[in-house]
Amino acid sequence: METKYPIYKRVPPGDRWTAYEGKSNVIHPTLTNALEEFFQKNGDRQYYIDAVKGVIYRVVEEADPIPEPQRFSIYGDGY
Repeated sequence: METKYPIYKRVPPGDRWTAYEGKSNVIHPTLTNALEEFFQKNGDRQYYIDAVKGVIYRVVEEADPIPEPQRFSIYGDGY
């Protein structure tokens, strides 16, 4: 399962980006600069860009939880 976490938001006008949560007042002059900084700090290489909302998300692959098999006392599975 993929989960997306917002990391940058666009700062109009143009192709300028800043941290989504406002943790920094740094404004990156291009999308490439913003992604390079995030990669250098976190090593992430998968991103989702919502151009309409002006938000860049990091994409994290998370394993689907495997449900515990149901047990039945009639078969001696025990509890």
